[in-house]
Amino acid sequence: MTEESKAKKKIEEVKIKEPRIKIKKIVESEPPFEFKEVEMREPKVADTIKAQIACGQVDGYAFAAALMAECCLFDGKKQVYETLKTMTRRDFLELNAAFSSDMPA
Repeated sequence: MTEESKAKKKIEEVKIKEPRIKIKKIVESEPPFEFKEVEMREPKVADTIKAQIACGQVDGYAFAAALMAECCLFDGKKQVYETLKTMTRRDFLELNAAFSSDMPA
């Protein structure tokens, strides 16, 4: 047997009997903010200032959520920044991609 085939044989014989870490999924009692339709408009300078005041930042996801709160209607209603922070990460990233792609820099 060549050295290479011995090495392959050793690798194939190694089996993990148990996972090394234990993972528990936590289900929160408070449901996330959910919506079906979003209407968005182009942000104005005033929206940008309000978003900065709301989250204390000028960039990042917090700022994006605060700006969405200023410029979007969720199922026909305006929402506050604190509410948007409770949406699922998947919904936020999808909305952020659409919001960012449609808006000029």
